[in-house]
Amino acid sequence: MPGETWQVSTAMTMEGMAMPPQVSQVCLPKGAGAEAAPKGVPADQDCRLSDSRTVGATTTMTIVCSGPEPMTGTIESTVEGPDAYRTVMKMEMEGVPVTVTSSGRRLGQPCEAAAP
Repeated sequence: MPGETWQVSTAMTMEGMAMPPQVSQVCLPKGAGAEAAPKGVPADQDCRLSDSRTVGATTTMTIVCSGPEPMTGTIESTVEGPDAYRTVMKMEMEGVPVTVTSSGRRLGQPCEAAAP
C-alpha cells in the first residue's frame, strides 16, 4: 500500500536518569494524519488503554500493562496540525516513575506501508 515517511523521536527519563532521544523513521499509509502515527505504547507488554477523552487536539487516556514488566499510567497526545504530533506517557513501573516523550513529523517521502 502506498505510504509516506514520518520521523519519530522518543526519549525516556526515570529516577533522574535521562536516555538520549532515539530517532527513527516509520512508513504510514499515504494521507494518514498525525492521528495515525505511533504513540509509543509498548507492543510486548499486554497493554490496555481506557478512559480516553479528547478535548480539542489533545487526547488523554489511562494505560495498564500486565506483561513481564507491569506498569500503569497516563498518556497525553496532542496533534499539532496534519503533519506533527507530541505525546507524553507517564508510567509507574515497580514504584519507579518513568516518563516517555515522543514527537513525530511527516517527512513525506514515498514508502511501502503495511496494510492496516
